[in-house]
Amino acid sequence: MRNRWYNRLLLSYFPIFIVGISTIVFITFFIVSEISKKEAERANQISTKYVTESIDSTLRGVEQLMLKELATNPDFGDFFVPKANMDARLVQYQASNDLKRMSTNQFLIHSIYLYRFSDQLVLTPTSVGPLEKFGDKDYLKSQTTGAFQSKWSLVRQYSEFPNDPQEKVITLSKQAMLPFGNEGIVVINIRVSELLRMVDEMVNSQLTFMEIWDQEGPIYPANLMKSSPELHDSNRKVLSESVSSYLGWKYVSGLKAGQLFGWVSFISYMWIGIGGIIFVLCIVYIVYITRRNYKPIELILGRIEEYQKKSLQHGKAFDEFSFIEKALESLIDQTHQYEKRFKEDLLVHRRQFFQELLEGGRDISKGQWQAQMKRLNLEYECSAIIMSIAEIDNYSSFAEAYSERDQHLLKFALTNVVQEFARQDGLSIWAEWISKQRLGIMYVYKQEPVNLAQVVHMSELFREWVETNLKISITVGIGSAAAEFGAIRNAFLEAELLLRHKLNLGSNKVIAYNQTYARPSDGTYEYYQRLSTVVQYFRLTNEAWTAVLGDIFRHMAEEFAEDEAIRGLLDYLLHLLQRELTELPDSLKQVWDQEIYPSLCKTMAEAESLDVLAEGLTDHLLDLYRRYIAIRESKGQMAMLAEMRQYIEINYANPDLSLAHLSDKFDVNAKYVSQLFKEQFGMKFVDFLVNLRMEEAKRLLLASEDPIQDIAEKVGYTHGISFGRTFKKVVGTTPGDYRKMM
Repeated sequence: MRNRWYNRLLLSYFPIFIVGISTIVFITFFIVSEISKKEAERANQISTKYVTESIDSTLRGVEQLMLKELATNPDFGDFFVPKANMDARLVQYQASNDLKRMSTNQFLIHSIYLYRFSDQLVLTPTSVGPLEKFGDKDYLKSQTTGAFQSKWSLVRQYSEFPNDPQEKVITLSKQAMLPFGNEGIVVINIRVSELLRMVDEMVNSQLTFMEIWDQEGPIYPANLMKSSPELHDSNRKVLSESVSSYLGWKYVSGLKAGQLFGWVSFISYMWIGIGGIIFVLCIVYIVYITRRNYKPIELILGRIEEYQKKSLQHGKAFDEFSFIEKALESLIDQTHQYEKRFKEDLLVHRRQFFQELLEGGRDISKGQWQAQMKRLNLEYECSAIIMSIAEIDNYSSFAEAYSERDQHLLKFALTNVVQEFARQDGLSIWAEWISKQRLGIMYVYKQEPVNLAQVVHMSELFREWVETNLKISITVGIGSAAAEFGAIRNAFLEAELLLRHKLNLGSNKVIAYNQTYARPSDGTYEYYQRLSTVVQYFRLTNEAWTAVLGDIFRHMAEEFAEDEAIRGLLDYLLHLLQRELTELPDSLKQVWDQEIYPSLCKTMAEAESLDVLAEGLTDHLLDLYRRYIAIRESKGQMAMLAEMRQYIEINYANPDLSLAHLSDKFDVNAKYVSQLFKEQFGMKFVDFLVNLRMEEAKRLLLASEDPIQDIAEKVGYTHGISFGRTFKKVVGTTPGDYRKMM
């Protein structure tokens, strides 16, 4: 067995080696030269086609951008077709901003301007003026006086003003507005230098050359003589020519003689000699490598042979190489499982350490930081850290719109996108999902100075990209810089504070922390009292409820209330309304349950600002209020009830005011009066009178220094004890405590 496997390995190589080498030597000698030349030509043609299509595709994208803006941008329509009720300067300003945006988003655009036929006015991103003072007036006149050319122009010189330096551009004009184009012209100028720079990046000037011509002469390269494209340097071999059907440019390319072709010929002639040398070297190498590789196999087979003698003496013949194969497969499987488990554990450890930093549970030294970050394969050099949080807005709608799998994919995409933006800006970041809708982002600075403005700018680019490409709205809160590891939690809490006030600060934006956001609110007790007043006024058809509700929202904005507190207060308001509606007509309760309440809940969940929330809530309650008034006015006793109510509001201080008193006054049965109050005001007569007296009592307690006994008599109570008991039952506190508290 010692020599059998060695001889088998050695002899198994030789037939294949001799046949293969002989075939390669003879076949390669005849075809290598032609194949190399054909492949070079084919590669050159592909390269030329790629350059042509790349430039055409880029310019088609610019043309599509222009057409899309003309079709969808209302600012351009307002400029070309002015409306009598619109401010011309505002229209020009908005259209100019749109031109600036187009120029910024497309690096190829040198300039873009609008020309209006009606008054021969030219609007650029930076100026507006008559045609005669515009630097490109000759081009516009050629477009308006002759046949309109909607294709790309030849290379020409352009400057916006007569004294400005000129630059080579190609121009595309489109008539506005779509579809007839009778109002003006939109002109986009593309930098020829940028197009040629793209060509430089795609052409290897050491091995190949490329020339670009238009109808007037050469465009690229700059040092090419202005002559026919068929005349070329004798040191260059033309392999392909291509004419762009879109631009009309002619692309001529080929290889530089004396380099690639010379090397191909040299290799062809020297192949036989090299093949012979390789043949001898291969024989020597095969003998050597076979002998060397046989040693470990010999050891393995020796061990297997011993194992066979000990364990498999009475069994069937054992295939040594099958045994080795199975052992290797088992080892590979174990390695894959270990790598998979290691990666999973690494991700878990990263999240745990990230969460530990945010919680601030223990002090971390610089050495501990570096050691832990090295174990996690993360950037360990750190001089300062900026903490930010990106939160998906209106997460409930996001969860309804996408499946769980799609949600994970989108979150994975968000993580990769923010890392890519940071990499482009030269920033080192660590991003982990800290909750189902929040992505924690840690900006790690090594030795360079902390640049908060750079982080804000990158975050804004990230937010705009996500909104444009993923159709997801996110809000980014950025905390202040942390110079120590123990301050990371404070920076995180600052970023989190911003996200807890999105109703006041706004959503779908980037917000950087400053000290003005740290002011505490005054509490919610006063809001509960005001909300009760809103419901009471609403029930009593006192239209002052809208003013009180508006005042509540103003106080929320001034006191910088948190989103959770605001929504909690509004839930309390809806609870009070729902409780009051149980005592009102069933038709109104049905409208509330089926229409208004579900819509209100949706508005509260999706509102992106406090103003939107206030407007939505007020509109819904006004709708309910109008229906409530309509139901009440539909009753025949409205006139009498109105008179009764007026009488009660004037004589509420009369201690003898009761159902019997009203019955005698209006000559109506007392039980009927009680029933009317229940139907029309949703409460008993006694409750109506008590609420009226308590409201006046609260006003007197705050507006005067009168003793409580005097105030009790002024609101219809002869005994102060009875007044105090009733006041505490309705208001929730005694008259004296209420005066001190308010």
